[in-house]
Amino acid sequence: MCRYADTYATWKSDPVAFWEDAAKGIDWITPAEQVFNPDAGALGL
Repeated sequence: MCRYADTYATWKSDPVAFWEDAAKGIDWITPAEQVFNPDAGALGL
């Protein structure tokens, strides 16, 4: 499987864990309390 397909499968199976892991790569002043809101829609608007 290609890297994109692996990444997509990981996100699809557990989007909260996927974005929590992605947020670890950011230098936060204050760590995020919530990294994903499935009710916010695709763009979070």
